Amino acid sequence: MCEIEKATGISFNEINWTECKIHAIAFNDEEFEFLLDIDYLGKWIEMESGYNYNISIATLVFKNVWDLNLSLEYNVDLFIQEIDRSNPTLPRNSKYVCGMEYEWEVKTINGEITFKSTGMELYIRQTFPLTTKSSLTLKERSGYSFSKSGNKLSIY
Repeated sequence: MCEIEKATGISFNEINWTECKIHAIAFNDEEFEFLLDIDYLGKWIEMESGYNYNISIATLVFKNVWDLNLSLEYNVDLFIQEIDRSNPTLPRNSKYVCGMEYEWEVKTINGEITFKSTGMELYIRQTFPLTTKSSLTLKERSGYSFSKSGNKLSIY
């Protein structure tokens, strides 16, 4: 019941979160989820004139979240620099959830978001062809969404 299917998963250490734009933040208190609507940069391809990017519109979902703290300076652009996790422990509610609980830190160019969570899932909703831009406009993404449709990647 508690095993992550490696066929649909990816190792946390294999993902680069640098320059992923956060378009919106949401909280699902019924499921104890913290959600980010992001532009996920699946590939960076170095060219003579800079980089080309393979951008996907995605929902990043953190599971069983508590002790959430947001320390962000206001700015209309919010880009992830990196996501760290540390201090694995048994969750407080280990009878009801699987896996280890971590202390998470989402570092952005405007501050940080910290919390405790048992894991994350990434839902790739739409992928675009290579582009020289590292993020999409709101119009290009057809607005905000926290949909969990599309290709689900469990991150272990």
